[in-house]
Amino acid sequence: MRLKDKRAIVTAAASGMGAAGCKLFAQEGATVAVVDIHPERTQAVVDEILAAGGKARGFIADLSRPEECGRVIREAADWLGGLDLL
Repeated sequence: MRLKDKRAIVTAAASGMGAAGCKLFAQEGATVAVVDIHPERTQAVVDEILAAGGKARGFIADLSRPEECGRVIREAADWLGGLDLL
C-alpha cells in the first residue's frame, strides 16, 4: 500500500483514465475524492471503490466553470482533511 493514508482528488473521474486512477489510488491505500460532472457514473466509481474495501466519496462539478473548480477543491479538501495528491 504505497499510498496508505494519502488523500487524493481525481478529476474527470467517472470514466476512462480518471476512473482507473481513482481505483488504483484506492487500491494503494489512498482516500479518494472522485470528481466529475456525471452524478450516476461518479457514484458507480465510488461504489466500486467502496465494494473493494477502499475509501471514496463523489463530488459533482462542472470544471469548465472557474467557480466550480474552487468550490469542489474546498469541499473535497475539507472532507479529506487535507490534500496530498491532485
